[in-house]
Amino acid sequence: MNVHSGFMRPRLAGVHYSLIQALHWALLAAYFSFGGTYLYNLGFHSNQVGLVFAVIGLVSAVIQPLIAVHADRSMKSAMVLRWSCALVAMAFGLLVTLWILPLSLWLHTGLYSLVWVLIMALIFLLNSLAMEYPNAGVPLNFGISRAVGSLAFAVSSYLYGICVAHYSMVVLLQISSFLALALLVALLLWRTPPRQGADAVLKTRKTGFVRRYPRFMGLVIGTTLSLTPYSMVCNFLVRIIEFTGGGSIELGTAVMITALCEIPVMLMSWWLNRKFGTYVLMLVAAIMLSAKMLMFSLARTVIAVYLAETFQLLSYPLLLCISVYYVNALMAPQERVRGQALMALVQAVSSATGALLGGFLLDDFGVNGLLWISLIISVIGSATMLSFTQKVHQTVPAGGQLDL
Repeated sequence: MNVHSGFMRPRLAGVHYSLIQALHWALLAAYFSFGGTYLYNLGFHSNQVGLVFAVIGLVSAVIQPLIAVHADRSMKSAMVLRWSCALVAMAFGLLVTLWILPLSLWLHTGLYSLVWVLIMALIFLLNSLAMEYPNAGVPLNFGISRAVGSLAFAVSSYLYGICVAHYSMVVLLQISSFLALALLVALLLWRTPPRQGADAVLKTRKTGFVRRYPRFMGLVIGTTLSLTPYSMVCNFLVRIIEFTGGGSIELGTAVMITALCEIPVMLMSWWLNRKFGTYVLMLVAAIMLSAKMLMFSLARTVIAVYLAETFQLLSYPLLLCISVYYVNALMAPQERVRGQALMALVQAVSSATGALLGGFLLDDFGVNGLLWISLIISVIGSATMLSFTQKVHQTVPAGGQLDL
């Protein structure tokens, strides 16, 4: 696979990376916003949908550290990019297969699940890809690019809602196929700078990753607990919308509101980090994740759901951006890909756990019971995050980009 190595001009690199994020999150919108609807349309029940989501999350969680360890050990500047291209190429092939070929229900479900395993595994690779430029001394504002991704997610979710309301579910496969192809082209045209820290590999690997970062592992556990109920809401938002009297258009609108609320904090993430520091912002995100779950637990109308989604502003997107900076500041250069993979693994594990647990809770206790149990788990997770988050050193150069 031919990938480029070398520097792009900072402005061009920022625009190009924003395009990559936009395509990636527009693609993920088809899964996070309408994956449940797609599986319900195939004839699955809530616990079966939860099981499928759980398998997707768990398999993604297994392969992410394996990819990260390989990328860290190689220390080749283009390794992260090569893995990214490979995952997207495989996902594109599977999407076209699902679109064109008539398959049995279980084979179709299996290939559909594999597509999202690959696309979810791409999250930490793209985060690592962004950090390679500032680590090499070239400004690249991750927050702005990630905000573009959220905008693409919001617009795509709304459009998916309209398409699903007027056409068959096949349209999701068709759009996803074109997005995957465009993402692959964008990645193949990306240039990545040389990675740093290759000479430190042998010295740091002798003591063990977990021993070197014990509090980080506690943070991983706490974040997993906090994001598990968040994943329950995301995976079964269609049922929550139905519970409050809405349909597919209201579902698309709710997801669009969520994504739009992410954009301001992502655009301002470097400024917020400079003003308040990574430590404080990690604590704010932990608290706001539970606040959002409280609002969902109290929601009884579609408008109340929309209001609950506005709490997205200082919860998940803040954690998403700041955790990337946090890991990059905390980890040694040759371990940053693994650190980013662990934070992405948190998302995969919480997605799997939330999907599996959420499906059974939904069948046994209904939407109301699901939300209140989710709130309890979220509060425990937030408390754990508050206990294990540690201060990290950071400086902010004149150009405004964090030098971590």
